[in-house]
Amino acid sequence: MNYREVSELEYRRSNSKVLFEDTKTNMSFGIISNDNHSYKFGWQSTIVKPLIKKINEDFFLIGIDLNFIIFNLNTYEIIFKITLDYYFFDVEFFNNYIYVITQLEIIKIDIKDFNIIQGFGLPDYFESIDFLEDSIIVTCEGNEKVVIE
Repeated sequence: MNYREVSELEYRRSNSKVLFEDTKTNMSFGIISNDNHSYKFGWQSTIVKPLIKKINEDFFLIGIDLNFIIFNLNTYEIIFKITLDYYFFDVEFFNNYIYVITQLEIIKIDIKDFNIIQGFGLPDYFESIDFLEDSIIVTCEGNEKVVIE
């Protein structure tokens, strides 16, 4: 898997399949590819960079701004796509789940079938997450804690 940021002109000229974009607000552009396929995507921020993680041999994810997507670069399929309600922050894997962390919400996704299991609203902006044996503790601004079991 290769990723590179590209100019808007190169982005527009590319025939790659679009993962996500907002033509009115995009300021940054990228292309992710392998030997057979490529995807392109655009995002708002010129400071924040997309988080790209490999889930397994077949699946990758990208999170940036209000976008989160899971795709298969080998079969050229978009498996899961969601427009987030709050700005993307991070992703963690724990006990066969993907935890999509946004400023004010955590979304739990099953890693086997990529279905949303549950969303957890946060009382204030996300600061940190700790994974314990039987629970997850999320710390928000003001030292407010949320326990996810």
